[in-house]
Amino acid sequence: MVEIQLKVIPPEDYAAYRDLINNPNVTRMTGSIPYPVTMEFVTKRLEGRAQQEEEAHTIAERGFYVDGVIVGSGAYFMDEHGACEIGYSIGEDHWGKGYATAAAKAIIAMARAHGFTDKLVAQYAKDNPASGRVLEKLGFKVVGEGMAKSAGRDKANEVWLLEVPPISVMNGT
Repeated sequence: MVEIQLKVIPPEDYAAYRDLINNPNVTRMTGSIPYPVTMEFVTKRLEGRAQQEEEAHTIAERGFYVDGVIVGSGAYFMDEHGACEIGYSIGEDHWGKGYATAAAKAIIAMARAHGFTDKLVAQYAKDNPASGRVLEKLGFKVVGEGMAKSAGRDKANEVWLLEVPPISVMNGT
């Protein structure tokens, strides 16, 4: 089993985080990370999300660390319909090592621990079936498809929409 540590990305890791995500193969699979990635973007994103977490409790971003090295990041946040959505990314040098599954599982656990017991939602680009396999391993089911903007692409892309049921349904109550 892969061990991932979740932690708030400290300022001394901002450059490593930028280097990790400043890759068109990574950014094109995300909705909100543009390519190229600047330090200004990283600082605004991480500091802004930390402030939103503290003030509104509707978002939480964490870095994924393995043996003290950042390998990716993920978050939960409220989507446009008010549902709690999860998202994650892993640096390309770390693909294929099981980190995405461990990281997504940890983000789900964090969202649940922070009180989000209703359904959780996620989406992934249709040209990223590896992410779909990760989500399906964790109990997500495809509930539809759509188009989504991607800051790392020149245009909107086709996505699969997924949900995992509320904790009450999962517990049979």
